[in-house]
Amino acid sequence: MDSLNRIHSNFNTRSLPQLNNRVQTEGPSQALVDRFQASTDGAPAPQYKDMLKLVHNSADTKKASPDVVYASLHGKDTAGAEKALAGMQPAERLQALESLRKNHKQEYKALLDGIHSGQVKDQQVALGMSLDQLAGTKWAGQNKEEMKLLKQKYADKQIQFGTTEGGEAITRPGQADGQGNRPSTITLDPKWTSSPEGMAATLAHEGQHALHYATNNLRLDLAEEVDAHTKEAAVWNEFGSSKYDSKMVDKKNNPWDETARHYDPKDHRKMMNHVAYEYASGYNKLGQDERAKAILDQYFDAATFDPKLLQSASRDELAGLDRVVVNQLGKSKSADEQEVLRGFHGRASAILDGPAK
Repeated sequence: MDSLNRIHSNFNTRSLPQLNNRVQTEGPSQALVDRFQASTDGAPAPQYKDMLKLVHNSADTKKASPDVVYASLHGKDTAGAEKALAGMQPAERLQALESLRKNHKQEYKALLDGIHSGQVKDQQVALGMSLDQLAGTKWAGQNKEEMKLLKQKYADKQIQFGTTEGGEAITRPGQADGQGNRPSTITLDPKWTSSPEGMAATLAHEGQHALHYATNNLRLDLAEEVDAHTKEAAVWNEFGSSKYDSKMVDKKNNPWDETARHYDPKDHRKMMNHVAYEYASGYNKLGQDERAKAILDQYFDAATFDPKLLQSASRDELAGLDRVVVNQLGKSKSADEQEVLRGFHGRASAILDGPAK
């Protein structure tokens, strides 16, 4: 949108009611961007604050536009901006947010602050902001196919808030087509609505699963989750200190910092050990023995090819994995499987019984 200062300096009309009529009938963009010459009676142009007020009020109509969002935020009317964004279709909302981010950084920050504080409560507005935050990262430039899919899912209302089975999010696949490709729905935990940065990091994670479902390319649990967690951590690390401004994000205890602590682009072992421990232990607690066993099998394979993997694990991670192994030993009926489990148990015990790191 052109600067309202420039519009105001070139805009004259007979009366404020006449301008109001144009805003309501033609929309704020058309009414304010058109340049009117002074009328013959010399009536003064509406004041800047009056123009803003008219644009704010136009958010009540169906003609909400990026102009309304900008003008509302410029006039410190966060509620008006929220109403305008909420009245848009998802794709249009994303376009408005992108325009705001690229052209009006101060107003963009004002909207982000409103979401962080909980003043902006509309879930779809917050979700749109999280996708726009993600679109502005280096990750988005490196993962264009995934970013495109996430935007399409948002437009198709396939990203929602609801029950996530204890995590920050979950991606649930639908019915496969003849080629094995499957649509999916991403569900986010609503408690994180005030953290667009956290949701953005989570969407980078879940977007990988969604893309792999869509292209029949989903891999085994451990490899898939290590890559997804790595993406999540990379995105979270891109955001500055403002990611802690959300009223729901505890600087000392939040899921994204926990994942990011294990992120090292030069050493995949840290994330591998973290994810193996979290998932094997989690499945074990839930009584999902087959899935816990699958994680262990994949981890054992990785440790066979990389002898340093176990040595690089923290004592908590290694002890946690060993507890799952001992539990599996008590249930396994296969001699070959028991041999593998005992081998890991022996190696883990030797490390745990040795000098502390």
